[in-house]
Amino acid sequence: MLKNSFPVKLKEHFDYDIVEAAKGILILLVILGHASNFLSPEPFATFSIKYFHVACFLLLPFIYDIKIFNMDFIKTAFVRYYIPFIFFLFGYAALYFIYAQPDVDSWLTGLWQAMIFGNAPMLDASTGLRALWFMPVFIALISMIALFMGRIKTPIWALLIISFIVHITIGLVEEPAKYLFPLGLANALYLLFIGIAIRLFCTLKSKDYLTRNSHVFLLMFIMGIFLSYHFNTLIKFPVIALPDYTNFQSIIIHDLIIISAFLFLITTKLFRNFSFLKWCGKNSLSLYFTHLAFLALANTVALKLFDPTILSLKTISIVAGIFLFSLIGGVICCFIINKTPFLKNTIMPRSWNEWTPIKILNKS
Repeated sequence: MLKNSFPVKLKEHFDYDIVEAAKGILILLVILGHASNFLSPEPFATFSIKYFHVACFLLLPFIYDIKIFNMDFIKTAFVRYYIPFIFFLFGYAALYFIYAQPDVDSWLTGLWQAMIFGNAPMLDASTGLRALWFMPVFIALISMIALFMGRIKTPIWALLIISFIVHITIGLVEEPAKYLFPLGLANALYLLFIGIAIRLFCTLKSKDYLTRNSHVFLLMFIMGIFLSYHFNTLIKFPVIALPDYTNFQSIIIHDLIIISAFLFLITTKLFRNFSFLKWCGKNSLSLYFTHLAFLALANTVALKLFDPTILSLKTISIVAGIFLFSLIGGVICCFIINKTPFLKNTIMPRSWNEWTPIKILNKS
C-alpha cells in the first residue's frame, strides 16, 4: 500500500548488478554521443541517444536509498561530486587557456560562473567543454531528493503536483535567465518529476514484475523514438532547450523516451553478466570526466583532416575511432586513479574523511 511519503529504502525492488551494468551502458552511450558531435549535421540515429543517456544517469539516485539532508550529506556530496567537478573544471580550463588563448576577461568570467551555475555558455567560455554540465545538475538533484524526500518527507501527492507544474513550465524560461539557475537547477527541476514518477512506479511494483516486463519498456522506448522522429520533437539538456506545456506532445514523447529507457536498462537481465559493463558502471564518474581530454584531442585532429559535413562510411569510421580512443584513454586514466590512493583521495574521494586535505588536518 502506498504511504504518505516515500519509503527510504528500495533495495528489494532491484538487482543492483543489473543497475551497475546499466550505468556501464549509459557511460558508453555518453562517450558515443560525445564522439558523434564530430558529424555536422548530426544524424537522428546518434542525436537521439542524447535524448536519454545523460538524463537516465541523472535519474539513478531516485532508485537508491534516500539520504537525509544534513551536514554529513553536505560534506559527502561536496567532496564526492563537487571536488571532482572543480578539479576537472580548472584542469580543462587551464588547457583551454593555453591552447585556444581566449580573451582573459571572458575566460575568467566564464570560469567563476561555471563554478556557480555550471551551464553550457559558461563552460564553453572557460573550458570549451560544455559536457561538464552534468555534474552540477546531479548535485542539485541529489540535494533535492535528500531535502524534500529525506529531511522534510514531503507528501507524495504534493511532490507530484508541484514537480509536474514545474516540469511543464520550466521550459518557458528564456535566455539569459535560464542559465542563471545555480548548479544547473533548471535541468534538475525539469527531471525532478520524472524521477519522482519512476520511484513511485517502482515502489508500487515488485522486482519480479519489473524484470518480467523489461521487454515492454523496450517496446515503449522504440515507440517513443519513432514518435520523436515522426513529429520532429527536440530536447537539448546542455543548452536547457526543454519542452513546455505549449508543446505538450513533445513533453509526453520525451518523458516516454526517458522513462522507458531508464526502466528497461535497470530491469533487463541481458547485460547483467558483462563484467566490463559493470566495471564501467562502477567507474562511470571517473570515465565521464577523464574521457573528455581524449575526446577533445581526437576531435581536434579529426576536424583538421576530414570533412564532417559529408556523412559516409569514412566519417562513421572516424566517429568510431574517436569513441574508442576516448574510451581507452578514459579507462587507462581510471586504472591510474584507482591504483594511486593519493590521487584517488584527492580528486575522486568517496567520503569527507577520505579526502586528502581532511586526512592531513586529522593527522596534524
